[in-house]
Amino acid sequence: MKIPVQLLDMRNINEQCVRQLNGELDETFIQDIMRTGRCEIDRKYYDIAKTEIEAFCERVYNSIREYGYNLSTTPIVFVGGGASVMKLFGGISQQNITYITDVRANAKGYEQLATMALRKMKRNV
Repeated sequence: MKIPVQLLDMRNINEQCVRQLNGELDETFIQDIMRTGRCEIDRKYYDIAKTEIEAFCERVYNSIREYGYNLSTTPIVFVGGGASVMKLFGGISQQNITYITDVRANAKGYEQLATMALRKMKRNV
């Protein structure tokens, strides 16, 4: 089951940067942090971005719990770019959680489903 969650919004990170440091981060820096967990920027900006990303991960986990799933026992698979974020910043590493970090994984899955559907249509014609 796919659980809808609030998207990680770079504006939230920049709003916090402006509030606390009177400056914004370029989105490429935020993307680097999200993909790799590191970036060559001022530590204060990095800490704000990291805190906001970790808060996002906690909201994801809370959404999963609200749907009645047990984070300790339910098999959970994070896919795509969000999988990298959850793996790096989610703070949970358990055997029941799988991370497919290929950012194109969702597109590849939909492509495979479409191919299967087209083959089925051709057989039924």
